[in-house]
Amino acid sequence: MKDITIFYRQMNYKNIGKGITTLQKSLQHSLRVTPNNPTKNLEWDDSKSAHNQIYLPEQNKVFNLDSLSQEERVNIISNIIDEVKVNKKSNSIDTENKNDLGKYKAKLNKILKASTDNPELYNYLNNIINSKTELDSEIEKNHFGQFELTRKNQKVECLGKFIELHNKVLNPKNTKDIGLNEAVIQEAVFKIPSRNDVKISLTDTVEIQASFYKKNFPDYQVKAIAIHADESDEHSHIFVSTKNKRTNKHDLLKAQYKFVEKNIDEERLKVLKNEPSGYKRKKLQAEYFQVLFYAHANETLNNEKYKLNAKVLEKTEENKARMRVIEEDAKRPKIERQFNFNNLRIKKQMNNIRNLDKKENQLKNSIVELDKKETAKKKTLDKMDQEKITKQNTLDELDKKKDSLTIAIEILFDKYDSLKNIASLLCDFVREKMSRINTDKREIQISAGINKFLDEHRVRPAVLRFKV
Repeated sequence: MKDITIFYRQMNYKNIGKGITTLQKSLQHSLRVTPNNPTKNLEWDDSKSAHNQIYLPEQNKVFNLDSLSQEERVNIISNIIDEVKVNKKSNSIDTENKNDLGKYKAKLNKILKASTDNPELYNYLNNIINSKTELDSEIEKNHFGQFELTRKNQKVECLGKFIELHNKVLNPKNTKDIGLNEAVIQEAVFKIPSRNDVKISLTDTVEIQASFYKKNFPDYQVKAIAIHADESDEHSHIFVSTKNKRTNKHDLLKAQYKFVEKNIDEERLKVLKNEPSGYKRKKLQAEYFQVLFYAHANETLNNEKYKLNAKVLEKTEENKARMRVIEEDAKRPKIERQFNFNNLRIKKQMNNIRNLDKKENQLKNSIVELDKKETAKKKTLDKMDQEKITKQNTLDELDKKKDSLTIAIEILFDKYDSLKNIASLLCDFVREKMSRINTDKREIQISAGINKFLDEHRVRPAVLRFKV
């Protein structure tokens, strides 16, 4: 099981101040409505826009964002914020009426204080100022005009304006059950940062986020889920109405606080309840809410498909500092954020440039080393060439000696052949001589034998003796 981090952040848009304007800008970004400001295009990569999607629960359908025209996207945004705008407009008018009523009440109180010497006038104005029911402006103006007053017309008009505002405040335009400073839409962003080096399907990313609200906050309508694949990391934006479908109250935040208190572990719950600071308690509730979202995400991530475990970062000083940077960064316009798509793309390109510079330096060093080796090799080759020349010269000398020896050997062979012939002739001569000597020797031996025989037998022929 591999531990990973996830990013989950909520934004609550209120129905006063810049709340609706900020919500509209966020929806325009999420639906990729063509911006008037060209720098907005730097927030995403148009070449990857084909993978962007939007889920609309009212139609129970997922659309490719590119398949929707700009007009259709604007209509989706209008459908989401129209009800909020109505409440905002009504609240704005009601608030203005209350403020103006306070001003005219102060003017009447000033007249009241100056009327203590006229009990009838004093009681009349006091009843008007503290009335809890509607008043008839014309009747009261006529009645008030019967008193002796300085600058009568001005004071009568002041009374008439007070009654007009008094009646409007008693019957406000905003009849819906929504406060003047309540969140009306909640947006939550969920992504698994690329630094984790894991791949989670966008379908599962959306399912994790959508099922979290469906399971734990079923009474609050999901307005839309925007799925982005054209920024630095794939992620989803979910927009949820804070209006309870059963009670018509905009109380999602209260429901989420109760959800935390009901589901968080006892140790954290004790810390939460013992925190005296309201601001810190809200921070803890948001932190514990994320812990519960991590647990929900792990129901999908822990399975055999992924074998991942989303883990809350430990509260080290380094992690705290990093989270402060991220939180402050999120408050800025997207184009100014440190971690926006364009800055991350520039950072990535700068890292690529640094890596290329590093590789270039490595190549330069390699070339220097190769040059050194080439020089050494050249010297070796030159030395080998010189040795080769020397050896060749030696071989040439040896070839010459060989040629001389070959000639000498040939001469010797010739001499040998001549000597061999001479020896053969000598052998023939010796054999002939020896043959003659042997013949003569035999003849002498025969003559000697004959003479010896004749002597022994005293034969004296008339002939001469054999001459030995």
